[in-house]
Amino acid sequence: MMKNRKADDRGLPCEGESKKGALRRRLASSSGFTMVELLLAMFLVAMLTGVVGGGVSVVQDAWHKVVLKADAQVALSMAIHAVTAELRAADPSTVTIDSDNTQISFDSVDRGCKMTLCGPGSEDLIYYKALGKDDKIGLMTQKSCPNGLVPKTSFTYDKDNKLFTCKITIEREGRIYASQEIKVRPVNAL
Repeated sequence: MMKNRKADDRGLPCEGESKKGALRRRLASSSGFTMVELLLAMFLVAMLTGVVGGGVSVVQDAWHKVVLKADAQVALSMAIHAVTAELRAADPSTVTIDSDNTQISFDSVDRGCKMTLCGPGSEDLIYYKALGKDDKIGLMTQKSCPNGLVPKTSFTYDKDNKLFTCKITIEREGRIYASQEIKVRPVNAL
């Protein structure tokens, strides 16, 4: 014979009923979640979203810094190549440097004209211009230097040793991302 069981509204097991059976009975008769359960679930979801969102932001910042550093290294390499090629073609007896060491002028054996090597210009970041002409010819343009990176140059020339020293820095908003000092001896200096 079966005993008459009284259902417990709180979900506690009745006499002779297992805990599992009481839980099934409560879930079957339950009409929804309580306000406290809903608030607790919403709080947990909000906390998880905040943690995940914060982690994504940190990863994005780190990725952006890595990309900037890589782009700066590429821009530095291109600037070194461009400046070195022009300085190697300089006639050492015609070299002049301006007072702030940012422009250097010389006769170019390769180009057959007097050149001024400058940087940075408005659109051409490192450019040259044949003296007597206002046309600028870009050695490095904005397209070759992404993410707002700008190469800056300074020159010195040792007349006794016939040796150029050029410091090239790649900057963005005043922060240096790459820098290199190169020494170049003109081909005609030997």
